[in-house]
Amino acid sequence: MLTQSSVSSIYSLANIAEQNSVVILPHGDTPLAVLNSSVGLLKKTDNIEVALVAASETHDVLGDKEHSQAIDELVDIASAAVQRQLKFSRENVGPVAGDVFEQVSKYLDDTPISELRHSINEVVVPAVLNVPAIQDMVDRFKSQPQVELKPLGSVLPVMSSEQLLERVKTGMGSVDKELNKLIEANAGIVERVYEEYFLGKETSVRSGSYLAEEVVCFVLARNLNTNVPDGVNLELTAYRALTSHFVAEFGRRIFQTLRRQDRILRQKQIINFMPPADSVGAEIHVNSVVYQQFLKEGGTPEAIIGACLRGITNPNYADLLEDAYGGTKAVLANERVLQSRVVNEYEANVHAGIIEVLGKLIKADELPEDLPKVTVGDVRDWLTVHPFRKKFDLDLFCLRAVCGVIFPAYNAYPVLSGIMEYKANDATLSNREAATLVTIDLVGEWLSAQLTTERL
Repeated sequence: MLTQSSVSSIYSLANIAEQNSVVILPHGDTPLAVLNSSVGLLKKTDNIEVALVAASETHDVLGDKEHSQAIDELVDIASAAVQRQLKFSRENVGPVAGDVFEQVSKYLDDTPISELRHSINEVVVPAVLNVPAIQDMVDRFKSQPQVELKPLGSVLPVMSSEQLLERVKTGMGSVDKELNKLIEANAGIVERVYEEYFLGKETSVRSGSYLAEEVVCFVLARNLNTNVPDGVNLELTAYRALTSHFVAEFGRRIFQTLRRQDRILRQKQIINFMPPADSVGAEIHVNSVVYQQFLKEGGTPEAIIGACLRGITNPNYADLLEDAYGGTKAVLANERVLQSRVVNEYEANVHAGIIEVLGKLIKADELPEDLPKVTVGDVRDWLTVHPFRKKFDLDLFCLRAVCGVIFPAYNAYPVLSGIMEYKANDATLSNREAATLVTIDLVGEWLSAQLTTERL
């Protein structure tokens, strides 16, 4: 039966309906229409609340209160439907959606966003080259013509890391001290240099800058030339002639490096390599000593990156210091473009991840047999109509995709998303409590769907 409090609770809705000149009625042949018709005739009275409560207490021919009986039937219908929906959603759809979310998240972790921004890479001259003794060693190669080196291949024996490390020594404390630091800072550089430069083997991982490699090659070549290792497969004179070419060529390279570095410092040549203006995610190589001085004098990385974006291949130090090329503005303008590209790529990755994960799920064919058969094409079609956007929660979107593609007929999304949202807003709620709140929402939606409006 109705109570005065339940009647009073609809006043605000009734006022809104009256202000808009509409009347709210139940659809015919619905459980709500049956409940409405169970209210008896209203008695003429000044108190509508009393009249409504009294009308709901009328009895049928069997003596039962029609309104109370109609409410019981309505509750039975609603609770049974909602409980079935909750049970199926939580036991069947939820586990699938959770697994899809985990797999899509892993796919995104394994598919990072492309590096779109330029970066600055400082080219550091190894400290060992600043030692006077090493400079004296290479000074005699200042007039040395360039030599085309060919790996010695089977001429040299295979040597262990320990054997090679013993050979990267000069016997001069000041040089060897810096050599040890260089080797420690570039793990595996000695082994890789020996295999690639001397034996001619391909190596996939770089283990130091090309300047560091030149130093190691020079010192190693000197040692191999003077201290012939066991297992050399060549006559001694010919062997020493070949290894002397390595000594001379790497000595020449180091001498040229030192001379070039001296000119760089005197002329403040900050750029070592400037990528093309239309490149994406490229490294701008700068000379470390000059770059650090540039920063101390108030220069910014943005001035250099912006100069690259504007196509300035050889910018002047003083102009960079003043940001005369408009580099900072160019970086800011480019950032807006990059942000859009990052968002677009992330959204595309989400689509690709969902297509891959749901595709595997469909191919495995382990879903309940009564579900409609779907294909990867159906996944793509669904994503075309319901594209992912960066502002969406990934877990909710994965749930939505699973519900929309795999379980389209079960209306599981509002159930499971409602539970997730209630728990997100109140971490103290248990699953059961969140499900209860969702049940209330679903019953409200079920009832409101049975209502219609008419103009007065």
